[in-house]
Amino acid sequence: MTRYFIPNAPTMDVREYRATGDALADVVMIGRVCSQKDPVFFADVAREVRRQVPDVRFRWIGDGPSEARQILESTGIEVTGWLNKREVAAALDLPAIYFHSARYEGFPLSLLDAAARRVPIVARRIAAFEGTPILQVDDVSSAARQISLVLTDQQERHEATAAGQELLSSMNSERQAAALKSMYLSIRSGGSQK
Repeated sequence: MTRYFIPNAPTMDVREYRATGDALADVVMIGRVCSQKDPVFFADVAREVRRQVPDVRFRWIGDGPSEARQILESTGIEVTGWLNKREVAAALDLPAIYFHSARYEGFPLSLLDAAARRVPIVARRIAAFEGTPILQVDDVSSAARQISLVLTDQQERHEATAAGQELLSSMNSERQAAALKSMYLSIRSGGSQK
């Protein structure tokens, strides 16, 4: 059986420039508020980060059942509800870190969108991110430590942003189109082309 790798691509335009010296004030997650995205982990990280950087604001862009929202809101995390594409881009364009807290994923478009908007990214280590340059963390303590560093250290912020740009070199619309074309040509010719 022939296998094909078709990379995901961001759904937002790539922002050409972003000043990396901006003071960061927000930590953002995008997605449905549900067990798979792990709002408990996100809330635990928020508590720990606030011990180190008290003025940081945590926001979850998305929505879910009221019990799941309550986990976040009881920790002082703003849950925005669902936003349209323009509103999500505007939220990512604020001085922020994108923190992906999911327990498991395919490959999240929200993370690619954050990279496209040149947002520094910190992600929980899951199989989907294996082999990527994204800064990955294993537990609440390492997540809080890494987020605090990106919030307060310009070099860490630059590295977290650069990793997203490196990721986009292999996961973009052009690579996606080329992979799809190669797959279609291979199927058309009986699977002999790779």
